[in-house]
Amino acid sequence: MKVKVDKKLLSSALAVANEIISKATIMPILGYCMINITKNNIEVLSTNLDVFISKNIICESIEEGGALFPAKIIWDIVKGLPDGEIEISSTSDNNSWVIIKSGKIKFKIACLSTSEFPQKPDIKVGKSLLLKTETLTKLIYQLSPTVSTDSNRIALGGILFEVQNKTLTVVSTDGHRLTLNKVNIEDDITARVIVPSVSLKSLSSLSAEEPDVRIYLTNGSYLLFQSGNSKIAVRLLSGEFPEYNRIIQTTSPKNIEVNKQLLLDGVKRIKIMRDEITKHLKLSISNNTIILSSINPEAGEAKETIEANYTGENCTVGFNSEYLEKMLMRFDGEIVNISLSDEFSPCFFRDKENLGYLGIISPMKA
Repeated sequence: MKVKVDKKLLSSALAVANEIISKATIMPILGYCMINITKNNIEVLSTNLDVFISKNIICESIEEGGALFPAKIIWDIVKGLPDGEIEISSTSDNNSWVIIKSGKIKFKIACLSTSEFPQKPDIKVGKSLLLKTETLTKLIYQLSPTVSTDSNRIALGGILFEVQNKTLTVVSTDGHRLTLNKVNIEDDITARVIVPSVSLKSLSSLSAEEPDVRIYLTNGSYLLFQSGNSKIAVRLLSGEFPEYNRIIQTTSPKNIEVNKQLLLDGVKRIKIMRDEITKHLKLSISNNTIILSSINPEAGEAKETIEANYTGENCTVGFNSEYLEKMLMRFDGEIVNISLSDEFSPCFFRDKENLGYLGIISPMKA
């Protein structure tokens, strides 16, 4: 094989491939990426068996072929080369040794045969939906904190993608808290799949490429994300996701409106004196006031009063301060609406400027 390619293009493709390369893998072959050269095209492919990432770039192909390269080594080499044209060529028929040249710089790399690489899934795409890449990235950021890390609850280890009536609903929950967001779409399809949260992190490589990403349903157990010249196939989770609609209340007897930044800043300050085991933080709500407080029996206590819009009965509710802080951090609007029935029932957090976004936290004993 022999090819000439722009350094920046190849470095970008290798950066995408390295998104899922792990040093901790028990299969050494997963530390390699496959480079295939066809007519004026290079495909860079990597996998961890749950995710397959491929990216195509233009090149000047002189001789077609392919090889498996140590993913991190070749990326480190290429990104360290000066800008301009790179020449890649094999020194043997089986491509076991490959030469990389740039000006007066030369590297010789031991490679493996492409036949040793895990087989790509035979994916046939079906119906699809189009999202702004920025929207998809934000949805993953908002929902990732409430994904379960319990290996015994497989279905809760991912984010539910549910599509119907031209609305995409994404949901994650760990049993103690839940996050939901709704996005209007143009495509009229119906689907309900669970995408592993860990695999979704690989989609961060799409954000700098194209403004849109198309998500395809497939004939198998994969969801395919395509943006520009990049494709990411993600293996779906099996199991039943909880019927989240059963716990969502449209009305509650106690509704409080508060400035998000005021509440978030208060939580960050008052949690300093929390009990490090329980992470407990108390909200005492009364006429147009929220008092945040925490107690650490060994270190002391803290209290802060902030303004809020509330005229109902006095109430007190306790939360895990980490849950509360992470949820508030992901609200875009200035005003958060907090709805609750009592100190024992789930508490609902809504963004006044994005009514499709909902957070739910189960309270702790106040």
